[in-house]
Amino acid sequence: MRAIRGCVKDVSQYEVMRGVEITKCPLRYVDNATLSYIEAFTHYKQGLYPEAGGWLDQPMKALEAFQEIGHWVEILFDNGKEGTKKWQTRT
Repeated sequence: MRAIRGCVKDVSQYEVMRGVEITKCPLRYVDNATLSYIEAFTHYKQGLYPEAGGWLDQPMKALEAFQEIGHWVEILFDNGKEGTKKWQTRT
């Protein structure tokens, strides 16, 4: 499975997002802090906040990160729904 995802070597099919070629496992492009926000985003979407309390008790940095992640998730899902998600093959 790791080989299919591109975690072992470059993949033959890749995706270009805003000029960036994704040729390896996407997690190789992400630092540990960003990965933590991505993992926390799934909990956030279920209404579980990183800190105790409500919306106003959350760190601004976390809320901004979740907003940015949500933006990209929406773009990726919209592309998949419209059938415009294009995979490109290296030549």
